[in-house]
Amino acid sequence: MKRSLVFIATVLFLTLSCKDAERKPEHRDVPADKMMQQDGHFIQIALNKLISSKDTICGMSLKDSVADTLQINNQIYGFCSKGCKEAFIRKQQ
Repeated sequence: MKRSLVFIATVLFLTLSCKDAERKPEHRDVPADKMMQQDGHFIQIALNKLISSKDTICGMSLKDSVADTLQINNQIYGFCSKGCKEAFIRKQQ
């Protein structure tokens, strides 16, 4: 009986924790130091020039700063990090 409960609990835990594809963006502010480029600088760009005021990949707000951008078809996408930009590029391929 005890082994069955442990097995069921383990299966439930693994099932619920492996739903990364269904996760929604966090939509939270990010400290500016987390959004810096590796050289410690931010990209200076007005938010109204970007396609969205949130990172297209993770949904984080870009109102404090933009770490990286990408221009596609005369539209500029802003990203909170180089990793999100790379993920966006992979999705486009």
